[in-house]
Order: sequence, then structure tokens, then C-alpha cells
Amino acid sequence: FPVTIAFLSDNIIQGILRLKQIDSQLWRVYGLGQTGKIQGLVFDYKTTDSMPAQLNKLAYGMDFGFTNDPTTLVKCGLSDGVLYGQELIYQIGLTNRDINKLLTEYGVSKSDIIFADSADPKSIQELKLYGWNIKGADKGPDSINYSIDILRSYGAINLTKDSVNWIKEANSYKWREERSGAKLNKPIDASIVTGK
Repeated sequence: FPVTIAFLSDNIIQGILRLKQIDSQLWRVYGLGQTGKIQGLVFDYKTTDSMPAQLNKLAYGMDFGFTNDPTTLVKCGLSDGVLYGQELIYQIGLTNRDINKLLTEYGVSKSDIIFADSADPKSIQELKLYGWNIKGADKGPDSINYSIDILRSYGAINLTKDSVNWIKEANSYKWREERSGAKLNKPIDASIVTGK
């Protein structure tokens, strides 16, 4: 590695080594220390100062985390056929009680629909008991690519400038490549290196 590995955790070292088999571009940058720019990003996005005041459609998306992965909440909406998004929560260590409080603080209405990670039905049920309109997101066999196709059909996503972590993730979410450089129809998150 170009960096002294003594300063890297075992998880990061293993993540970098996996890149050698998963993605040649990322391996060149993280494994060999060569300069490069991540190409083949899954999503095009633009930044905007804020969400439009009037939205034709509105929904929230939530992913549960706790120790290593953050709990996230994003607000998504359509305005005149244009897709907008804003990161509201990106935080580790949140209990369901904390989430309930934050939903209120961020102005989420009890009637607004929240699509959440269906892998955590216990948290979904607890938040329903607090009165939230929360549902587990359907995760079929090809649900990731299906969801990507739907989002990409709107063109570039407009992310608010304060959506720092969402923008960071959008800049690392790319199509997987073969060693030859041919793109595969499978996304990969470049943050595999850090395990976050």
C-alpha cells in the first residue's frame, strides 16, 4: 500500500484488498495510491440551496443504524417533475425514542409517509406505536436496480447543499467494473474501503 498500513485498521485494509477483485479503478486509487477520479457514478446530481416551498409529492426514506452505521432520514419530493432531496438525519447511536423526537423536530407530519429499512421490523413497529406513518421498503431480488432506474428516470437529483453526507455518498456510488474496465449492471459503494 502507498500508505503505511500500521495506521489503518484491519477493516480498512480488508476493504482495500477487496477492491482488487471488485473494481480496478478504486483499486488503483486506494490500493496503489494513483490519482484518479471516480467515473461511472450511478447518479447525476446538482446542488440547490433548499427544497422548493411547494412539492407535488413528498415522502421520507429512513435507514436504521446504531453502532457503526448511522441512522439516516432523507426528505424527497417532486416539484414540476423535478426530484429534490434533503438529508435530515445522519447520526449513530440513536434509539427509537431519539428518532421519534428528531422526526418531530424536523417537522415531519404524522401523516407523511416514511419508507424505512425493512430489515429492522422491530424499529418500524416501535415508531408506528409513536404514531408515525412508517412502512418497510419492499426489497425484492432486483429491488436495488429497480429503485435506481426509477430515480434516474427523473434526470439529475437536486440535493440541498446541507446534505453533506448524501452528497459524499452520491460521489462514491458507482457501477461495478470488470478488470477490463467494462461496466457491470451492479452498483458498488466506494466507501467499502472504510466499511461505513
